[in-house]
Amino acid sequence: MIFVDTGAWFAVAVRNDPDHDAAMAWIEGSHDALITTDYVMAETATLIRMRDKTARGHRLAVRLQVHFCDNRQPSWKGSSIET
Repeated sequence: MIFVDTGAWFAVAVRNDPDHDAAMAWIEGSHDALITTDYVMAETATLIRMRDKTARGHRLAVRLQVHFCDNRQPSWKGSSIET
């Protein structure tokens, strides 16, 4: 099980991030369960909104927030992400 923090999710989500290709390769090659928290996903959504000013970036941030933050699960449970 691997905890994935904001920087990694941002790099995966934003195609023009300098670490996008490396993050995608790592995510796609990982066979471990990936976990995160609603706080990390909220931070990722905020970071995307602030740095990726495109319509795609906004849509992605909204989807992240709705899926991971608005489900009202306790943050200590985390959110399992399967690739």
